[in-house]
Amino acid sequence: MSTEKRMSVSVTNAARRICLPVDGSAHSSKAVEWYLAELYKPGDFIIFVHSLEAPNLPTVTVGAGLSLPIDSWTKALQE
Repeated sequence: MSTEKRMSVSVTNAARRICLPVDGSAHSSKAVEWYLAELYKPGDFIIFVHSLEAPNLPTVTVGAGLSLPIDSWTKALQE
């Protein structure tokens, strides 16, 4: 049996690791549904990745001294 043949057989039989990014959007849900309908194979190991977008907080300038814009940051985080 050639090396190519052995490699393709072992890769085919190996469990796959699938990384699916999710963010709660309709597009994300459709992507998961598509994976399940089109690509899923028994034995797949699915890793769901969710990351939050950092809020756009007001910056601190040298002119502000050591005073941090806590009120502005709190308001931005609550929105």
